[in-house]
Amino acid sequence: MAFTGEALLEQALFDHLATLTTTPATAFAWPSVDFDGTARPYLQVNHLPNTARQNTFSPSKDLPGFLIVTAVFAAGEGTLTTRNVCTQIIDHFPTTLRLFTAEHRIQITDPPTAGRALVDGPEVRIPVSIPYLATT
Repeated sequence: MAFTGEALLEQALFDHLATLTTTPATAFAWPSVDFDGTARPYLQVNHLPNTARQNTFSPSKDLPGFLIVTAVFAAGEGTLTTRNVCTQIIDHFPTTLRLFTAEHRIQITDPPTAGRALVDGPEVRIPVSIPYLATT
């Protein structure tokens, strides 16, 4: 399938994330893809594009957004292993990373950050926010 526009941008982010190998091993829960969530740990992936803005000094457009990767582990085991996986995600998206598509240049604008641990029933969830800026 050929991607265009923002779908191409999202696919580039997802493709880079898919190359991440964590210890312990984690599955990926991609948006709009069936995933039962019973096997933990796993990484829940969400893409939050923001409003595009016209670049004042050139004909290009700036497309800011966030890739949110939430590490999900079983509750009751502490958060040390979960935080270790969050660090692995953060290390996979350094601010020096540049991704390219046929239409975009994507850069990580600030160091990714891990949020607070959230206990959600049988799960502990820690979101990692990865800010990016794509330029057309």
